[in-house]
Amino acid sequence: LRRLRRLQEETDTTTAIGVVDSEGRPVPAQPCFGEYAGGDRLAFSAELPPLGYACFNVVENVTAPPDTRSLSASDTVLENDWWRIEFDSQPGQMIALRANSSGTEILHRGNVFTVLQDDSDTWGHTVTAFTEELGEFAATRVAMHECGDVYASVRIDFIFERSTIRQHYRVYRESSHVDCDIEIDWRGSFQVLKLGFETRIEKTRATYEV
Repeated sequence: LRRLRRLQEETDTTTAIGVVDSEGRPVPAQPCFGEYAGGDRLAFSAELPPLGYACFNVVENVTAPPDTRSLSASDTVLENDWWRIEFDSQPGQMIALRANSSGTEILHRGNVFTVLQDDSDTWGHTVTAFTEELGEFAATRVAMHECGDVYASVRIDFIFERSTIRQHYRVYRESSHVDCDIEIDWRGSFQVLKLGFETRIEKTRATYEV
């Protein structure tokens, strides 16, 4: 089992630090943005046994292991061995999601934040669908946020009227997972927000996790 872990370590910021496993072997790690100031914040990829645990140590002057898989990023593209994700810099929408193993293009377009009118009560009594679109969030910023030995990320900022969204997409060097963190400052009234992905999938049966 592989999981991304982040830690905050109080160290001399002029000294290079890294992570080793319980046997002293370096594991991929990279500096990352923290939730608060002070010290260094590291992200590293941890191999864990089923229903078990593993110990890791932060050390100075560690030599990072050689990269075995590809990872690249720009302001509008994230790519690793599994996926290539492309964004449009103006609306901030996802315009391509390609499975690199097969070359299959999965999306027509995605990452579309649509605002719809909602005049119902708190529980949505008698409402079967929200169909009146008021508009879409537009991007004010699309930029590469981080790129290192463990993962790469793109940050997208959106605005609609007085509401804002901050979003981070993240792909990994040693994992096929794609993560998306979303922070919403919602200022709308009698409105609902929909995040849409228009796929090219034609089969009527899908396997997924929410």
